[in-house]
Amino acid sequence: MKSFTIPCVIVAAGLTVSCVHQVRTASGFPAAPAPSAMDRQVANAIDAGEGDYKVRLLRQRMAADPDNVAVRIELIEHYNRAGYPELALEHCRLAVVRFPESAEIQLSLAKLLRKIQMTRAAAQGLAAFLEKHPQQSPIYDSWLGILRDELNQWT
Repeated sequence: MKSFTIPCVIVAAGLTVSCVHQVRTASGFPAAPAPSAMDRQVANAIDAGEGDYKVRLLRQRMAADPDNVAVRIELIEHYNRAGYPELALEHCRLAVVRFPESAEIQLSLAKLLRKIQMTRAAAQGLAAFLEKHPQQSPIYDSWLGILRDELNQWT
């Protein structure tokens, strides 16, 4: 009888241990709790460029001198290079409203529109601006020519 009770005890102990259930993720670690609202806000801010030191400096410079077109263009170009063309475009559109006479901002807007395959809008906007504000530098007319070439408007 003793020989039969020892295996039963071992089997019973094995069964009780095997009933323990733990949720594990694919990596083998227990599942992490859902992020809090603050964690999501921090992550979203970093994704939007708030965690970017250069963006913070450019925004500070822009706040200190809101009429500085060069700082705005630098911020637009930084967003564009960083892979945020939609942020660059929105900053550019705001700059066009604030500085309607700036050829640099208009050209920056045309380049951004071209980059996101809105070449027709880029050409129309740049052409309308150059009609009202002829420029001394040939770069603006050159860019208008490039845009029109891409649209097959060779006349």
